[in-house]
Amino acid sequence: MTTVILNWTRDPLTFRFAIDEDIRSSEYGVIQRGLIQVLRSIPNLQFNYKTASFEIALADRTIPLIVNALSYGGYTVLHKGDIPAEIEQANRPN
Repeated sequence: MTTVILNWTRDPLTFRFAIDEDIRSSEYGVIQRGLIQVLRSIPNLQFNYKTASFEIALADRTIPLIVNALSYGGYTVLHKGDIPAEIEQANRPN
């Protein structure tokens, strides 16, 4: 399973993605194209070409939708950087 790293930026609800370093360079482009197709299919998620990052237009349940879509696509998700509160709250024990 390929690990996708969502690098959350200082801008709220904005991230760039990276792919686990264990991927061979010959497979990287194919995986990246598939990953971009998955991300572009998610409502309320827009790619900003100027900053080369994805921006969440409406925060309501979009982050769990991203994680579920990537999981369904066969990716493991790892979060890094300024993680949005929506993720941190979901990961806290009750």
